[in-house]
Amino acid sequence: MRITWAGEGQGGGAIGRRCPALRYGAMNDFALLSDRAMSDLEITRIDASTFDAAAALMVEAFADDPLVHFVADGRERRLALTSLVFPTVLRLTQPDGHAYAISEPDERIEGAICISPPGRYPFPSKRYLQLLPSFISEATALAPSLRNIVPGFRYVGAAGRHHPSQPHWYLIAVAVAPSSRGRGVGGALLRKAIELAETDGLPLYLETTNRSNVGLYERFGWHTISYLHPHPLGPAAWGMLRPPGIAALA
Repeated sequence: MRITWAGEGQGGGAIGRRCPALRYGAMNDFALLSDRAMSDLEITRIDASTFDAAAALMVEAFADDPLVHFVADGRERRLALTSLVFPTVLRLTQPDGHAYAISEPDERIEGAICISPPGRYPFPSKRYLQLLPSFISEATALAPSLRNIVPGFRYVGAAGRHHPSQPHWYLIAVAVAPSSRGRGVGGALLRKAIELAETDGLPLYLETTNRSNVGLYERFGWHTISYLHPHPLGPAAWGMLRPPGIAALA
């Protein structure tokens, strides 16, 4: 089994995560890749040449996230919401160096992942301030069309209060192109995140509002450390931690 990790050895950093909107990881593909499928895929850092494609992939994938469904009704509104959130997430996390895309030899992006290293979440205030004016302008225009925007922010606040206190890596978001699901692209990206945390001997934390993903994450060594249900009509949220040095079932 071979995966090419392009851009290794370029120095630490990481991709951060928290956008003051939504950022629950919607993992939609954990199947392992065969040797033949793996050999042609390459994992690289997201840069200016791949930013738009990676952002578009995440916008599409997260439109089906349970929390996005709760906040926005209708496909058009959900896409409008994720189109605001996920390019912002990528811009916030890119400076730390751990936003990755997985692609075919023809450079078509199959999946993307955002990971934050220890001590880099929340992001530096200056980074938020640089993006705040445009984000507020777009969010103000969009907010009236969203049915549960205020409860949505409650999820963000509740999740922040349950973040682990010990040093850890944080898996912000991972998404797979619909045409690539079932091929193990998501599993390959998860193993990249696990590799980073294992190298430091630290746990790896994530959140999800997708119940069907809980068991899949458990296959990779995560276990639930918090269970939240901030709104009676909204989805539940699981906080999950993967300790270092454990064997995964996947």
